[in-house]
Amino acid sequence: MDFYLNLPERDIRSCYYHIGRTSSQSIFFISDTIPITDKYIEGIHVGGNNAHYIIKNKKLISELERKLFRILSIENTKKNCFRQHITDVKNFLLMELRLQENPTK
Repeated sequence: MDFYLNLPERDIRSCYYHIGRTSSQSIFFISDTIPITDKYIEGIHVGGNNAHYIIKNKKLISELERKLFRILSIENTKKNCFRQHITDVKNFLLMELRLQENPTK
């Protein structure tokens, strides 16, 4: 992971991971962020203190968003280029939402 974290910002691989400090030191694997709906959320993620895990650090949020937008931008031009197949997941969820809105289609 240190290899990726130390790459220049222009290298997309630098966006794969981020280490941030929240209630404890946290490692974020950015490309694991995929679109999701409430149907697929099993529960609230809690930190070591069993409290709801909410990132409040504006600098950390901004950096995570920057890295995520870079990954999504690449994914937009190269469909399913990441191991998570973000485009397939997104298309499946969009189809599911369309079926909910128009069950006859």
